[in-house]
Amino acid sequence: METSQKKRNPWLSLAAVTLAFSFTFLSRYIWSPLMADVSGEFGINATQAGLYMSAFFAGYLVTQIPGGIMADKYKPKYILMICTALGGVMTAMMSMIQSYEMGLVIRVITGVSSGCVMAQCSKVVATTFEPRKRASAMGVVLASPPFGITLAQSLGAPLNQSVGWRNTFLTVAAVAVVIVAMIAVWVPTAEKKAAPTGSAAKAAAQTAAAAPSKQAGLLEGLAGFFTNKQQLLLGASGFMFMFISVGFATWTNRYAQSLGFTPVQGV
Repeated sequence: METSQKKRNPWLSLAAVTLAFSFTFLSRYIWSPLMADVSGEFGINATQAGLYMSAFFAGYLVTQIPGGIMADKYKPKYILMICTALGGVMTAMMSMIQSYEMGLVIRVITGVSSGCVMAQCSKVVATTFEPRKRASAMGVVLASPPFGITLAQSLGAPLNQSVGWRNTFLTVAAVAVVIVAMIAVWVPTAEKKAAPTGSAAKAAAQTAAAAPSKQAGLLEGLAGFFTNKQQLLLGASGFMFMFISVGFATWTNRYAQSLGFTPVQGV
């Protein structure tokens, strides 16, 4: 097993996790170019249409911290596979909605499936790449948001015109199948290191004895964040950045159509 792990190409692993993270943006923003047609079919007003995106982020938000905890306790490869597969299933189910309420529930579950992904990607990078290459690898992973949004905006309108909004959701869902296969083949499963013996065991015991007896927990970390002015300013800046980028990506296509552009031109 150890030999097979060493033979895996870390850059292929990076490609798989980057595509997994990109899919979370593709699945959430594919709603934007399809919004007008779905709204017309179900009589959804602008406020209700916007709630579809809010529903996604409700699920996405509540799984951020649990996702990080799971990345530390379990094997991120399998969590990534489960989350990506669930996101694909939920995207496919969007093609079958018969009511506004049904779609709202599906969007919440899609957000839940996406909320754990970033933490797993970070853990895979940390365990796959040596320290001097991790920053470069994370730079690739963090290219996922604009890549996924660009795919959604560029492909959504042409696919909608060609095959309809229901089949567009199915097409996007099929992408998840390919990504799950890539994760299964390319992402290594982190193995537990063998317990040290002899002098190595003695040295490890001495190191453990010298280490602090207690690490800061979640509550301590949150307290440190909310009492640090610089962290709060950084968080507020990030909030405003996401507010602008999410709003623009969600409504730009529909706004362009209101100006007389076709859905494809609105991209």
